Amino acid sequence: MSGFTGFQIEHFRYFLLHDDDEARRWIREQVESLAGLVLASLKAAEPFYEFFDVGNLPRDQSECWVAFGPREYKGVTHQTISLGSDGLRIFVNTETKPAIGRLRNVLKRSESEVEGRCKLCTNPANSI
Repeated sequence: MSGFTGFQIEHFRYFLLHDDDEARRWIREQVESLAGLVLASLKAAEPFYEFFDVGNLPRDQSECWVAFGPREYKGVTHQTISLGSDGLRIFVNTETKPAIGRLRNVLKRSESEVEGRCKLCTNPANSI
């Protein structure tokens, strides 16, 4: 495996064709190598970033993603990079299932407080 040295057209072309198992392995290796470089930079700036996870890349997948954060990153908001035929995306990701569970717990504990805060949000005088 050669490490990541920059993007090439082949990185993006794979996601259009999905027909080459060797290219799929190469893409995953490249994303993993890039993730190692990114993690080192993130870790130097913020100790929160201690781990990365490269998603599975089944043949029919139109993108390959990698998440950065603590080992249990699915329970917290974290950074994600996604590589696909349309380019590279970097975004903040909050896993919805755990977030919905936490929101339900807050609603159960203090429904009237949440309702009051929602009313504040709908008042144009409180808008930014």
